[in-house]
Amino acid sequence: MRCAIERSSISKSLLGAVKEKIKPISRVKAEALEEGSLPLQCRQCKDAPCLDACSTGALRRDPETETVIYEDSKCIACWMCVMICPFGIISPSKEREMILKCDRCFDMEGPYCVDGCPTGALMFIETEDLEDVTKDKRRGVIKRSFVLEEKKEKTVVSLDFRV
Repeated sequence: MRCAIERSSISKSLLGAVKEKIKPISRVKAEALEEGSLPLQCRQCKDAPCLDACSTGALRRDPETETVIYEDSKCIACWMCVMICPFGIISPSKEREMILKCDRCFDMEGPYCVDGCPTGALMFIETEDLEDVTKDKRRGVIKRSFVLEEKKEKTVVSLDFRV
């Protein structure tokens, strides 16, 4: 929601966004799964086919961050990038005659989706830190599972004493 308000809204406020004629749209989507949800955003492909498909240069790679950036003023709404994206992440916005694509909030302090995530499930980390963060998360899940299992056993034991 914060992504939609900060990146697509004219008013940049929740109350103002609700009243806007063309409603703000988030550049990051969430896919519901049985186990939870999965954020879907631009993968910032190394060999990004959308860059080659864009005939106007509306999509370009920032040389410093290597982020695929979108310049809506150059877009002619041909939707070639939408059709060629291998992950189906780039979305057309017919009302705005432009595409919606995550650019990691490149011109801001940090991604709004990460800052606005109420559970802390989204993180913006360097690629080289990914393995360490993943290991730490797994350790935490295993530890929580063990504690829950331990509590479950204690509860069963205490129930046996009551009977």
